[in-house]
Amino acid sequence: MADVELKRLQDLYDNGVLTDEEYQRLRERAEEVPEREVLSTGMHLLDTRLNGGILSGSLVALIADPLAMPGMFLYHFCESRRTVYFTTDRKAEYVRQDIASSNFEPKELQFVDVYSHHYLDDRGDLRTGGDYEDRRTLDFVMDRLKRMRVEEEGINIVFDSFSFFENLELQTRQVHLLLNYIYETSKDVNGLTYLLSNSSTEDFNNAMESTCDVVMRAEVDEAEKAMKKVLYIPKLRGGTPPDTAVKYAVESDTGIKVDTSRLV
Repeated sequence: MADVELKRLQDLYDNGVLTDEEYQRLRERAEEVPEREVLSTGMHLLDTRLNGGILSGSLVALIADPLAMPGMFLYHFCESRRTVYFTTDRKAEYVRQDIASSNFEPKELQFVDVYSHHYLDDRGDLRTGGDYEDRRTLDFVMDRLKRMRVEEEGINIVFDSFSFFENLELQTRQVHLLLNYIYETSKDVNGLTYLLSNSSTEDFNNAMESTCDVVMRAEVDEAEKAMKKVLYIPKLRGGTPPDTAVKYAVESDTGIKVDTSRLV
């Protein structure tokens, strides 16, 4: 396993993806062969359904209907360990306020405000956008990930949301490159990485589902008089996916409340 990892790092270095410092640091880490262990998601009842949690180093796709309020899951995940939180759909300060007002208590939270970097200039005015700004934002995110691969270990990474990159003027291969680089970063950091997608594009979600180690789907069933929120986990590398779904509700003071009265 270590030989495969060292070859991968050598290829990245030869292709100019890694600097000398990054290559040496990651090579030292690869030679140590970090042990994978099952990590808690921060939600006890969800961990129970997952036989303890998710294998460290896993990349997790949370593909969700916005009405299912998937952000609440992300906030719960932040309570399990130090988290670097990439915000793309709104300013980091608004996400921080939302977390606080919902009574979550993250272990240690650091924001990377992609939204402000992309949409706002130095005066706080909206940018006009375009392919230059899109490439600039991609470079900004890649730079942060490269630094994290060298400096961080055992942390959570959250992208809220990853589907933001679908709407940029980027080539498909560039989005796939970013997805693959996040995957490699998750393995090197050896924590858990969560990518939220609210995209309705089948090809985009299929690419995420193919690459990610774990796939969760949060959906809303409007067939009944009261809307029912349901979480499915059809893919779980390193474990056995639950054969039943999880019914849940969202409460203002406790966040996600799993219904244990019956299985879906």
